[in-house]
Amino acid sequence: MGNGNTVHAPDEWDEWLRDWTYSIQAQHRPETIKVYLRGLRQFRAHLGATHPEIASPEQVQRRHVESWLAALAAAGIGTGTRRVRLMTLKAFYRWMGGEPGASLGPDPTIGVPAPEVELPPVPVIPDDQLRAVLATCKTGSYVDLRDLAIMRLLIACGLRRGELCSLDLDDVDLNTGTIIVAGKGGKTRYVSIGGAKTTLALSRYLRVRRRHVGDRDPALFLATRADRRGSYRMQGGGIAMMISRRCRRASVPEFHPHQLRHTWAHVNKQAGLSDEDLERMAGWSSPLMVRRYGRALADERAREAHARVAAGDRL
Repeated sequence: MGNGNTVHAPDEWDEWLRDWTYSIQAQHRPETIKVYLRGLRQFRAHLGATHPEIASPEQVQRRHVESWLAALAAAGIGTGTRRVRLMTLKAFYRWMGGEPGASLGPDPTIGVPAPEVELPPVPVIPDDQLRAVLATCKTGSYVDLRDLAIMRLLIACGLRRGELCSLDLDDVDLNTGTIIVAGKGGKTRYVSIGGAKTTLALSRYLRVRRRHVGDRDPALFLATRADRRGSYRMQGGGIAMMISRRCRRASVPEFHPHQLRHTWAHVNKQAGLSDEDLERMAGWSSPLMVRRYGRALADERAREAHARVAAGDRL
């Protein structure tokens, strides 16, 4: 006898999504997997509304993928999100093509062009404003020396806010002038500190850090008080609030930590660093990011490079 509850057997979509989830758990974070599954379920819902006869991902054709992307565009979904949705479908069908028991014809995502990502320019912070903010850290107090080291490291190395917060004391080697950075996707890279001023700021901070009540904490940058778990590690929100507070004290427009990353990319690109070198130092996996960061002043860099070449003077 049943207990009165209806148990629904999983359909083919559920089974394929379940197995794909198991197959990618070791390579991706739970948050990333949620984004992937959300996209696939949206695609499935679209098919249910427009092509209810499709009961399995094996029945999907290229025209169905293209109609979904068109529907997303018509709904005002940005190109970046549409690109991620297509990349998710491509990854899913690439995996499915190698699965035992799959009766898959031609991959329905092959030949579907990826939406061109719009690259809105991010403002680059002028040097005079950066100098004014750095000048607010003018005492030998723990907070001033810590904040100066944080900002100089962000300016010199272009770290993501999360990367900076995750730095441990053992990740810094002043003798070699390098730091070990744990980037997105668990990728580790060695980054040059890149200059005597940043090295000195870090060295001074390390000197006062030894007298901090939380000096046994492995984190490089310590807050003045411990959190509920007893950790002194600074968090991203604290970094953002610190920078905003310093901007107000310097009487300059407030900027967020990620703008320092854009500014770093622009300055290094302007100085002649290659795209490959920028990708390695920034921890990017796509050349597309090089084009986006510092894009606000790309025309200026192009004019300067063009003037240096002086192509007309060769004749």
